[in-house]
Amino acid sequence: MKKECTFITMTIIFCSILLITTQKSYAYSYSLLQTQDFFASAPFQYEIASTFNPLGSGARAMGRGGACIAACDDCTAINWNPGLLIKLIKPEFSFVYNNKINVESISFGAYPESGGTNSTTDDNIHFMSFSYPFRLGGYNWVISFSYQELFDFDRAWNFTINKTSYLEKIDYVQTGSLSALSVAYCMQLLSNLSFGMSFNIWDNDLTKNKWRQHYHNTLHSKTSIFSNNYEKVEEYEFSGWNVNIGALCQYHDWSVGVLLKTPFKANIQHSISTTSLDQFGPEINQSKNTYFFNEELKMPLSYGLGVSYAIQNNFFVSADVYKTHWNNFVLIDEGGNEISPITGKSLSKTNTKPTHQVRLGMEYHYIDQIRELIIPLRCGLFYDPAPAANNPDDFYGLTFGFGLSKDFFSVDFAYQFRFANNVGTFIHESWDFSQDIREHNIYMSMILYWK
Repeated sequence: MKKECTFITMTIIFCSILLITTQKSYAYSYSLLQTQDFFASAPFQYEIASTFNPLGSGARAMGRGGACIAACDDCTAINWNPGLLIKLIKPEFSFVYNNKINVESISFGAYPESGGTNSTTDDNIHFMSFSYPFRLGGYNWVISFSYQELFDFDRAWNFTINKTSYLEKIDYVQTGSLSALSVAYCMQLLSNLSFGMSFNIWDNDLTKNKWRQHYHNTLHSKTSIFSNNYEKVEEYEFSGWNVNIGALCQYHDWSVGVLLKTPFKANIQHSISTTSLDQFGPEINQSKNTYFFNEELKMPLSYGLGVSYAIQNNFFVSADVYKTHWNNFVLIDEGGNEISPITGKSLSKTNTKPTHQVRLGMEYHYIDQIRELIIPLRCGLFYDPAPAANNPDDFYGLTFGFGLSKDFFSVDFAYQFRFANNVGTFIHESWDFSQDIREHNIYMSMILYWK
């Protein structure tokens, strides 16, 4: 009898333990399933497409609002229009220092409390050159060698999305630039007509030609004990070459310049490193992955027309119109898929249009004949739209500058303010995203002349 009672008691205890364990296991599995389903739809891998921000060259040119396709008179003409190099009459060495502050105020209509202001600061020597004019075969020639930084990628965002079921903190930093080593020549075809060409080499082994994107997302569920810490680093190395072609025609007080920057296909070495740390209660799962890709980037065709007029011998005005075919700006991944680098989406789902810049500038020279000094005063206005998913984002700007020139040197300073409101709405449409941008650029140029 005692053995039977003991057996029945043990059976009851075993069944109770089994039932409790099964219930706990079912509850754990159900909670985990809910968490996995929830996080599968959560936007915790936030993506931002690379932004190609073109840079101008030289304090003289930027002081005039960049309206220099027909007006530039120093060695930065290698970027604005190599046909203008014919204006150089002495061998010269130059460098340009640039300090940039970019302030981005971001807002989310869906989450007003998540908006905020982020800024980046960068300074460097972003242009250097040596130019040498000479005469050969009865014609005037100029040959020039330069280093020029042409695109900037710096931006930084951090914000928090607070939803009913989860809290997500996002930190994003993008750094890098694209630059080229250039060899240019200019030839005077007629007394009032010149032609120039520059050959531009983009290679990360020679100059800075890479950019880096760092994503860091942390997400905590409010309805379960699940959290996720996700980090991704993408690096791109860029190499290729292209040609700039320009011409200048001068007639009395008028100058007309044309510029063509050829499209080209660049090679991209792309690496992605990810780390994901999931924690559900006491359980922690970590995964790390690294991938390497060989991709191609189609850089777009661009061209412009500029006009300059000398109102007096010491007073000049200029205007430029410039077009870039950003609709032909395409990333081809290793699988042959065509992607818009502007939106990060498939090219078939992106409707990017060309942009049209308009720039106006003026320059006045105060001449001190006693001290043999020239003090130029400059100002300018411009419309400089940025490519976007549908219609370009509207950017505007103003500039002013001044300088000091003597027979063996010139030093020039310029300030540029570029701004836009309610742009970038395509970056995250579901969150009713937009941003206001304020860019401050200070340029300082130094030119040394040889007799």
